[in-house]
Amino acid sequence: MASSSAAPILLLELAAAVLLVLQRVAAADAVVTTFPGDAAALASLKSAVDAATVPAYSCLASWDFARDPCAAFPCGVRCYAPPNSSSYHRVTGVSLDPAGYSGTLPATVLASLPFLAFLSLASNRFHGALPAGSPLPPSLRVLDLSGNAFSGEIRALSGSLLDAPGRLPGSLVSVVARGNGFAGPLQAAALAALPAMRVLDLTGNAVSGAVPGAAFAHPSLQQLRLGSNKLGAVEEAPDGGASSQLVELDLGGNRLTGRLPGCVAAMPRLAVVGLDRNMFAGGIPDQYAARAAADGPTDKWVPFVRLMLQGNFLCGALPSQLRQLKEDGAVVEETV
Repeated sequence: MASSSAAPILLLELAAAVLLVLQRVAAADAVVTTFPGDAAALASLKSAVDAATVPAYSCLASWDFARDPCAAFPCGVRCYAPPNSSSYHRVTGVSLDPAGYSGTLPATVLASLPFLAFLSLASNRFHGALPAGSPLPPSLRVLDLSGNAFSGEIRALSGSLLDAPGRLPGSLVSVVARGNGFAGPLQAAALAALPAMRVLDLTGNAVSGAVPGAAFAHPSLQQLRLGSNKLGAVEEAPDGGASSQLVELDLGGNRLTGRLPGCVAAMPRLAVVGLDRNMFAGGIPDQYAARAAADGPTDKWVPFVRLMLQGNFLCGALPSQLRQLKEDGAVVEETV
């Protein structure tokens, strides 16, 4: 009788032992290990920040490299485990909180993160020129440098650096660098090298020269924001604007002269237009007025839902379509 009663107990003990082993194996498999090069790049990024500008409550203050970044960092880092590869996790995103960090970017830190797809340093106090010695990772899709103090020529967006393939990878979908100190021209060749880009926002810098007509014929660009810069001219679109994918265009607060660009009225998807606070002269084209006054889309274009023209030197009679705007129609701000 004793032996028969002991059998179930032995089976239970054996099952418990097997379960414990399986749990330990599963736990071992679940260990997250960041690729050493990625961890080193994150450490370089933190070291580049002036320690006096890292508040105790901030995201960077929580980066303790005695722990594994992908496993233990509570914020600022996004990781990915590539399938059918080693057990290493790779850093795919870095997004720092707006804590007022100050410092310059090391030349190799970004190039050392080959899987990086998202980078945001917005609303801090990073300064100096962007690193010139290393290309950005080819996987990068979103770059947000807004609200810092980066300066120098916008070489990454000028033709001169197209001699270094991949400096700004063709995979980029969004480039936002508003509120910095970037200067220099925006060149057509640079835009052509970024065929996937949908958003380009350089508001509040010192970009000069002409708005290239190639921007209006870009195959993917939907939002072009170049307000509050030092632009002096607008080139006409090579096809008159008919192929433009733009939905929003902001050129307000520059030094643009001459007549309002005719190609703007021919851009079929354009709905929000900012040409205010420039030095445009002459009258408002009838095509502008027709789109601002339209009740709905036609087979050629959508209406302007917002048309900003104030702060120019426009003159002449106000087009009749604008005088007949309904209260719930497009928002049109102009001074004639």
